[in-house]
Amino acid sequence: MVSIYSDADYEAALQQKKRIWLVFWIVTLVYLAFCIAWVVYYTTLPVYPKEDLVLPQAMVYGGTAVYILFTVPFVGIKLSRVRKYCKMMGFLSLGIKNVEENYFMGFYKQQMQKDNVDVISCVFRTWNKRRKDWTEREVYLDNEQEWPEMERGDYVRYVVQSNFIIQYKVLRVGAMQEDIEKGLIPQDMMREDRPVFGKIYNVSAPSAPQAQPKEVEEIASVAETAPATDEQAEATKTEEEQTQEEN
Repeated sequence: MVSIYSDADYEAALQQKKRIWLVFWIVTLVYLAFCIAWVVYYTTLPVYPKEDLVLPQAMVYGGTAVYILFTVPFVGIKLSRVRKYCKMMGFLSLGIKNVEENYFMGFYKQQMQKDNVDVISCVFRTWNKRRKDWTEREVYLDNEQEWPEMERGDYVRYVVQSNFIIQYKVLRVGAMQEDIEKGLIPQDMMREDRPVFGKIYNVSAPSAPQAQPKEVEEIASVAETAPATDEQAEATKTEEEQTQEEN
């Protein structure tokens, strides 16, 4: 089976989290040193008039504002998402996995997150034993990973953990179309009205034929050399008679 994730992906996520923590602590230490330096400067002044308070206060207030503007998005958003991603990768390695086999329908882009990770939807068709009908089985694919080499209509065996697809193997290419022709599944199984992204097996709208420039020129030349109709001939003859009478 083809693995979507590898040990290198998990190591890369951990290294990224370490780099973010390192940057955060470096910026924090620089900010503390900056504030301490201005406090020392203030305390070493010989006198303390109000004019001497303006510069230290302005520098400390400005530095604090810059530090907050940096740490809130950097730590509150980026570091939080990296930590969630590492947690998700850890679950993929250690969590309980399920193996399923279904017909693949397509990839659907949606503005959605799973465990604070941007994902796209992978939809399969599966037989529901309780309802006695074909239903959709939706699993998620990490949007930062390459899309699996699957096309609509393939019969796929895939492994999921926490509804994330982590491994897959195409068992039969174009199996849905073959099974429809054999009468094993309904004919409307391939029908899909939602926009599908990526490759689609055996589903393509016929394009309208367009006349090539050479063909257009040939049609125009034939129209110019075509014989005149009876009405055109009579109109031409009438004009010639009127001209003779006037002369």
